Amino acid sequence: MRKIIVFLVLLVSVPVIFSCGYQLPKALEVHGTADFRFSAKKDIGDTFADMVPDIGSEYQLIKCINTVTRTYIIRGELLEESYVLEDNIPNVDLNFPIEEDKVIGERDLTISVNFDSVLSGFSLKPVIASVFIYGDSDNQRLIDILAVKIDIEPTNDEHDEYKKEYTRINKSRSGITDSLNNNNECSLTSLPGLSNAFIVLPLSKDDIKIDFKVYVPEGSTINPTWFGGKIFTEILVWVPLEFVAGENEDDDEDNVTRITIPPGLLFSEGQDLFGRSSSEAANPVGDYIESLELSIMLNQNPFEDRNLIIWSGPDSDYKNRNIEIHNMLKGKAFSFPIDEERMAEINNPDKYPFVPNFRIEYEPGEELKIPWEIKSTEFVFKAKIKYRTEF
Repeated sequence: MRKIIVFLVLLVSVPVIFSCGYQLPKALEVHGTADFRFSAKKDIGDTFADMVPDIGSEYQLIKCINTVTRTYIIRGELLEESYVLEDNIPNVDLNFPIEEDKVIGERDLTISVNFDSVLSGFSLKPVIASVFIYGDSDNQRLIDILAVKIDIEPTNDEHDEYKKEYTRINKSRSGITDSLNNNNECSLTSLPGLSNAFIVLPLSKDDIKIDFKVYVPEGSTINPTWFGGKIFTEILVWVPLEFVAGENEDDDEDNVTRITIPPGLLFSEGQDLFGRSSSEAANPVGDYIESLELSIMLNQNPFEDRNLIIWSGPDSDYKNRNIEIHNMLKGKAFSFPIDEERMAEINNPDKYPFVPNFRIEYEPGEELKIPWEIKSTEFVFKAKIKYRTEF
């Protein structure tokens, strides 16, 4: 590239010099900017591919492919059986008051989302769930009075606020199976059901056990003839990958809430960015580039207005970094500038190799929503050139 630049400058300048009667110069200094663009298609979203709700085999996990944010629906059945009254309630067509809650079925769901490998200091936002109860027409009067109560483990002050009784639930089918394609993926963009019947649940990277109980509330009146047929109960949990930044007080590294981009995702893992094979090797780029900016253009940028840190050091420990670059991300560009001072550091043999590592920092309270698609579309290289050659 250096030869091309010099050749182009000479090609233009020498005829002008001769035509004006000037003497040939003893040196030539070139200033300018260069802008190169390359197609660079890569799925950056693979970074978050492992962030899938872990629910075991008893429930069904469904991808909601039409949502912008990565979203899953957890579907399960709380009960599907006939019920027998206690011996002390005669099986006659008479109404009886219920003096205490009568549980007719229950089931628990243990759920977690593993995100520690990429996110540090974040917590998952609470999610919503919806219960649907339906059955034979003979059971409709019983279905009309059924309610759901929630219990959560582990027990702590944070989880206690979610332990509630819900008397307003959906008395119909969810219809979710009608929206599934052949890959068992869902086309819905919101949770089915009445908005004022949603159940709010906590979510965590650690296991949370949620116990659902379907019951006849205390004070209700029942009739033995209402029992005997099938009653079906669906539970749907809407799980978008939405996070909130915290204080990260338990972190051993630096107590900063951050996303860590895996090594090798954007550039070759473990290799010097400028292709040097050793600390003594020449850096041809550094010979004629004063500063540069590298940008990876994305189809969408969920990290906009966040602080990107590019760092390099002798090993993979952030504490041992010897080069650090900051840039506030704007628009769809995942970019970082290397000014003259940083270029000098990169060219310093004591700081070889320059292997960029990436982290994106968040302030407490800021939110992160993970989309289904984060793809690179273009690689942009902008350089400020200053080159001098002697004749």
